[in-house]
Amino acid sequence: MLQVYCDGACSGNPGPGGWAFVIPSLGVEKSGFVDATTNNRMELLAVIAALNYLNNQNKYEYRYGPQIEIITDSQYVVKSMTENWRKLKNTDLWADLAGECSFGWQITWTWVKGHASNSYNTRCDELAVEAYTKKIAAGECKTIYERLKELPVEEFAKWLAKNLPGLSATFADKEDKLLEWLNGVN
Repeated sequence: MLQVYCDGACSGNPGPGGWAFVIPSLGVEKSGFVDATTNNRMELLAVIAALNYLNNQNKYEYRYGPQIEIITDSQYVVKSMTENWRKLKNTDLWADLAGECSFGWQITWTWVKGHASNSYNTRCDELAVEAYTKKIAAGECKTIYERLKELPVEEFAKWLAKNLPGLSATFADKEDKLLEWLNGVN
């Protein structure tokens, strides 16, 4: 069985985040960065990225067979996959994960305690944190507010209605007030 360790990390929630996976028997370590995200999204993205990597390296399927053990410190991921927790948030990533899982793998989902004595889980955490701290240090992160300011007013209004419905009603049909409020946020 091929063991795949996955982890996500986030500075603030939401905030800049990183994901990572380690496949010890293949000597593979990969990580990535998202500038405005949540911890749960990074946990999911780590698993998606790992499965995507394996799905694009089909030679490994023949070497190790179709059995994979995903090892993560995210109860959100493990219990959603093993105990059918409702997947109400991050539906885009759950759909991506379902797609990556559809390649015929037999996946075992294993939870490990984070920041404990598992060296591969610790390595994943280090890689994920390093992914976003390098971007922060380089000044390459955008805040949620900076990203919202880049949206056209119509898209921002949709975001506002979905995420802050009470505030959204305040700005209904008042584009100038919406822009004023948005420009004042920071």
